[in-house]
Amino acid sequence: QWILKKKLHLLLLLLPPPLPWTLLPYSTRLSRRKFQQMWFMRMRRDINPQAPTHILIIPKVKDGLSGLSKAEERHCEILGRLLYTAKLLAKQEGLEDGFRVVINDGPAGCQSVYHIHVHLLGGRQMNWPPG
Repeated sequence: QWILKKKLHLLLLLLPPPLPWTLLPYSTRLSRRKFQQMWFMRMRRDINPQAPTHILIIPKVKDGLSGLSKAEERHCEILGRLLYTAKLLAKQEGLEDGFRVVINDGPAGCQSVYHIHVHLLGGRQMNWPPG
């Protein structure tokens, strides 16, 4: 299994950037490490933005994870990659003054699409409480 993961890792280095690369404007080149990190995610701008910058980050591999309340220990890598990708995107989008990361979970949490995803919001002063 380790050899298979290593081969997959090497293959990912050779593949062209995923489609979202063409959907999001980036001002700087990404390092190889950042490219690998973001290759595991789909990113698209929200069709109903709640801030000047509102990007959805969706893992390509979900391993049965439909929401944060369903997370198990085996999902730690997926959740970590989601948050780190949000940080990388925030930097690329020029959100130096701050940003918000949101995960809606369940009906009371306004989850409308039942797969795990993160909302990256920025470009304006966020308010508190958020709800």
